Amino acid sequence: MVDSYCVGCSHRVQLDPSTSCCNYMIDTGMRRPCASGYGCVCHTNPKSDKKRGRLSDWDKALAYKLFKEGKTDKEIAKAVGKSKNTVQRWRLKNRLYQGQEMWRKNYRNDE
Repeated sequence: MVDSYCVGCSHRVQLDPSTSCCNYMIDTGMRRPCASGYGCVCHTNPKSDKKRGRLSDWDKALAYKLFKEGKTDKEIAKAVGKSKNTVQRWRLKNRLYQGQEMWRKNYRNDE
């Protein structure tokens, strides 16, 4: 079962009006590296002819795996073919913190 965060994801399949599921494993042949729903790193937009904005076209599942292995943003960026800043924005957007960042985040919230 998936939640409203998954609406628009290319892996989401509507089974009936009240039930949908994630087809990530069928689409890619690999297990999901995360839970479905908010914060899913496998969330992808279907390819379309958008005139404004950019579609994500990099392997977030690989980036998540490398993050869990303790790799730096620079190492992850080199592996997935994106810039260090792109990886950092993706990581912070998905609340994936490294070392001191978690302390800073908690410190800011205490004020």
